[in-house]
Amino acid sequence: DHVYRHRPVVPVEQQLIDEHVRPGARALDIGTAATGRSAIMLRDAGAEVHSIEINAAALAEFAAGDDRRDLHLAVADMVELPFADRSFDIVLIGLHGSDYLIGRAERAAAFAEAARVLRPGGVLVFNAFNPAGLALSPSGLRSAAYLKVRVRYLRTAGFARRTMIDVNGLRLHQAGPRRIIREVESTSPLRLATMSNESGSSRSRWLVGM
Repeated sequence: DHVYRHRPVVPVEQQLIDEHVRPGARALDIGTAATGRSAIMLRDAGAEVHSIEINAAALAEFAAGDDRRDLHLAVADMVELPFADRSFDIVLIGLHGSDYLIGRAERAAAFAEAARVLRPGGVLVFNAFNPAGLALSPSGLRSAAYLKVRVRYLRTAGFARRTMIDVNGLRLHQAGPRRIIREVESTSPLRLATMSNESGSSRSRWLVGM
């Protein structure tokens, strides 16, 4: 029953799209949701966009609107992508889409599939919650709503677990950046290019993790 309708603006997402997407590039957006936010960002950057969503109701909601123009939409699961090998220049899993995969096998399958459909030199861009940031980042003090989420997170000792509960009540995988990168590199031929957060970009896993 979960339908994700938020359309947050994440500057680092736009920065990475501007860096890696050129007009005419083929892009796969994973997690259309009901708003198509990341698919629209890729389209506006000039890419040919194929966007998938596992929640059929959410995809139907987005497909009924005017924003879906020039986007190729399909119901599909990121652990079994319905695309040929070497089909895309960029794969984007917006927001914390990969965090919805809890089990090790499912996560390994998803990253391996992303690598399979990428062309040589292609790029996977994805986001993951950093538990240190959720617990300690000064940005968590900017609003009463976010502070409430943080207090609930700390009270349940969420930072000490491999999963957390998001504001919609769904379980999310969580781990520090170094663990996430090891996970990707051990299950696919992908290798770290850069990590980014609100403080900037770096190849240092330790620095971004902190």
